[in-house]
Amino acid sequence: MTLGFLGTGAITEAVVTGLGAAEALDILVSPRSVARSRALAARFGNVRVASDNQALLDQSDTVVLAVRPQDIVAVLDGLRFRREQTIISFVALLPMARLKGLVTPAERICRAVPLPSAALRIGPIALSPALPDVAALLGRVGTVIAAPTEEMLEPLWSITALMAPFYEQLHQIAGWLTDNGVPIDVAASYTSQLYATWGRVAVEQTGDLPALRDASQTRGGLNEQALRQLGGSDHYRSLRSALDAILRRLTAA
Repeated sequence: MTLGFLGTGAITEAVVTGLGAAEALDILVSPRSVARSRALAARFGNVRVASDNQALLDQSDTVVLAVRPQDIVAVLDGLRFRREQTIISFVALLPMARLKGLVTPAERICRAVPLPSAALRIGPIALSPALPDVAALLGRVGTVIAAPTEEMLEPLWSITALMAPFYEQLHQIAGWLTDNGVPIDVAASYTSQLYATWGRVAVEQTGDLPALRDASQTRGGLNEQALRQLGGSDHYRSLRSALDAILRRLTAA
């Protein structure tokens, strides 16, 4: 199978890196972002740089759209898809109704939300609809989470916007540690590993988050104090408000 990536940004780089030199998978990347495209082709023997976007479509059985939302219409203008091609869209703010019109006459179309962690072959990848062959492909670089409807996909997509705030929170905590005498390398390592451990526990214990929250507290303990203080502020209300705003933006597209 030939897999073509239209758009060679950070997410394409992560997914191609995660796929690596997969057997029986010929990968084409678009010539835009020349340095990144050439670097991927130099790194992996089964990756080639297409001469142009139409050549990429002509040679690909499955096409991944990985262009910025504000550029997608201009990039696709004049390009010719084939009815039998499978189209995987990584493009936010591009609902299925609009997507279908841009890739006609292609009929096998889905939307997916990979993350930079695909390079490490970890992390969730929301997919809708969960076409079996696409799920198998993306399952090589993460854990596929099927979203039966687009109405379910958009809230899942929304919370990926918390990646930058999450890293900023780690940065703030590590900075607080350094303010209290902990060397920055120790502060960053300890903070990152602590959060990674808590996340792993949540995954392993089937995601019963209220139970984990309650089990982590003892009456009069430190966790109870911190939760009470954060809960009494606008911390969690602000979090939900930010997610509401992201979801409105996604669904208004």
